[in-house]
Amino acid sequence: MEWKESVEHCFFTDYLDRQLKEFLIRQKSLSSEAEYWEFIHKTAYEWEEKCSAYFEEMIMPSFFKQWNISAYWMEISTLETSSYTLEETLYWTFLTGWVLSEVDEVHHKNKITPSGLVIDFDFILHDNFQYTKERCAWLEKQEFLDEIETVYHRSHKVLQELQREFQKNPCNQNPEWLRKAEAGCSSFFEHYIFCKTQLKKPIIARLNQFEPEEYVWYLIQENDMLYFLSLSDFGEGVK
Repeated sequence: MEWKESVEHCFFTDYLDRQLKEFLIRQKSLSSEAEYWEFIHKTAYEWEEKCSAYFEEMIMPSFFKQWNISAYWMEISTLETSSYTLEETLYWTFLTGWVLSEVDEVHHKNKITPSGLVIDFDFILHDNFQYTKERCAWLEKQEFLDEIETVYHRSHKVLQELQREFQKNPCNQNPEWLRKAEAGCSSFFEHYIFCKTQLKKPIIARLNQFEPEEYVWYLIQENDMLYFLSLSDFGEGVK
């Protein structure tokens, strides 16, 4: 009950962006937007190492007729977070998942904060973490499995169509992207099977709903493990 109450307090809100900013200010008082940008990345990299996090990025074909579905899976051990409050554990796990999903492989591998002038940190938070409380929900295990299975099957159907098109006319397709999409669908299905067969009585929160131009996050807790799944489908770029 304490875990569910903390999740609701932290994430079931109309103002997640403001709550994240207030949390960061409580963690450390800094004087500039750039310092908060540095702080959030530095702490996320430290949190990843401290909690022995496993993180994986996947891309899958969009069934919204956009570019890609971006999926991110993270596993952390909460055995290393006993000295932190539940609020700190939840927010830093969430922010770590977000940071790792935003940085490229080089920055991640070398624990580097992306360069560039951060003019409005509040806008960055608002742009990424804006949804309404009504779009958050607790899910039973089967409800969660049904949701992500639907995502997989709809995306895989598009992948099969693209594979057939590639066989007919390879010149009109991007083989490198196709390989990444095939690998992404395969990995996503493996995570689905893991959740179906290995998780026994998980507590699952869904933040937002999966639609075009939106992020949705799933927080899954069981025993001393916390799992993070993020999905998004933004119509930018061309395959």
